[in-house]
Amino acid sequence: MNAMIVQFTTLVIICQLAGRSAGGEWERQSNIIPDVIDEPCPNVVEVSYGANKVMQGNELMPSDVTQQPTEIKWPADANGLYTVIMTDPDANPQVRQFLHWMIGNVPINAVENGDVLASYKGSMPPKNTGLHRYAILVYKQPGHLAFSSWDRVNALDQNKRFKFNADNFSRTFSLGKPIACNMFRAQSAENARSSADVNRLRAVALCAAAAIFTLVRYYN
Repeated sequence: MNAMIVQFTTLVIICQLAGRSAGGEWERQSNIIPDVIDEPCPNVVEVSYGANKVMQGNELMPSDVTQQPTEIKWPADANGLYTVIMTDPDANPQVRQFLHWMIGNVPINAVENGDVLASYKGSMPPKNTGLHRYAILVYKQPGHLAFSSWDRVNALDQNKRFKFNADNFSRTFSLGKPIACNMFRAQSAENARSSADVNRLRAVALCAAAAIFTLVRYYN
């Protein structure tokens, strides 16, 4: 009986981790490499929207991400300053990236103490445009930056959010490569509602099949 409990516990963990990939692989599988960055990030930035965690490509509802993350953490130096960027590379085939959030001069994971370079804007994919990717990138700055050549973007300003390019921004301000990143997916609320039941059924079927397999192995 103890062996079966262990097997079922393992099954639960596997189901919880479904869809996650090993380090470096999720960036390539999702085409974040090369659409946003050109090499794997050395660390994963931990991002939470309340009880909803960003897990390297999992799908979140637009209603889950209307407000900026409640928690965001990465391996940070005590005296380091960082820039945090959230960008959507699926906004428009011609535009490519849409800037959703950017905070500069962030000390030790404390985004609330950083400089708002672009106010937070939650996911808003148009209907029937499929799943959009939302990459969250963390760059270590060479020091405190004034970002004087960057015009701050408020909540109502859409124009500068379009045609954003994280790599170009990094080069402009000598940020180098991101030291941590993560990603979630989201689609329009209408499409998310219509696909939610299908996704749940797929997950239930997968776990049920695995449970049956576990039982068969145990009793045989």
